[in-house]
Parts: sequence; structure tokens; C-alpha cells
Amino acid sequence: MRRLVAAGPACAATITLDGSSSSDADGDTLTYEWTGPFGAVAGPSRAVTPGRGSHAITLTVDDGKVGSASDTVTVVVEDTTPPVFTNSVGPFTISVTSLAGTPFTVPAPDASDNCVGVLVTGGGAAVFPLGATTVTFTATDD
Repeated sequence: MRRLVAAGPACAATITLDGSSSSDADGDTLTYEWTGPFGAVAGPSRAVTPGRGSHAITLTVDDGKVGSASDTVTVVVEDTTPPVFTNSVGPFTISVTSLAGTPFTVPAPDASDNCVGVLVTGGGAAVFPLGATTVTFTATDD
């Protein structure tokens, strides 16, 4: 089994499957069938667009006389584009109301990604002491 990594900027990647180097010892004409998460398609070379994840894709060639042969390749489609913050929050100026600090809720910034599912962590409600405080947010895609 071979492994091909198709790293695309989107949640799916278009890949070209090419079985044209397949041959028959008797020189018979071959038929080609590709099967995978896209269903089944015919032809020696086909473009398909699997989504993110690991996919087994099988090529079966048949000479129409003696039999057929199959080979499988694993294609991994990965999201290689990190999420980005689309706006910023702050700076905020708050008044200290006691020596114990002042409670304040820092709103989270918005983040986006080329795929669905961005988790923004950090910030939130806290008690801030006198002086400057840096609040860090992290955007993570799934």
C-alpha cells in the first residue's frame, strides 16, 4: 500500500488518479474502475475530490478475458492552513475599584479558517490587578 499526502488549502483536495501505466501481457485492451469515498468511476485517469481524512482508493483493471487485478493507494487530505483572527479586541481601560483587583470579562475575537470548526480559547472573565495585563487568545482548527 502506498501513501500520498494531498495537502490542500481547502477542506477537500482535487487529485488526479492515473492508472495509464497499467498493462496486459497479451496486449489486450483494459478497462479501469476506481473506487473510493467518491463511489466508482471509470477510465485510466480521473480527477476526484475527496474530503479531509484518510481514504483508500482502489484501481481495478480488467482485460475482459482472463481476469482482473487491483491495487490500492491511501490518500490523506490534510488541512494545512491555520486559522486567522479576523478582528482584534481591546485595548481596554478599566478602573480599579479595590486593592483586590477589578473583575472584567474580555470578549473573544472572531477567527476564521478555510474549513468549518475554529475554537477560540483564552480571555474570559478574570480579576485584573493594577497595571497592564496581557490577555492571550488562541485559535485552533479541528
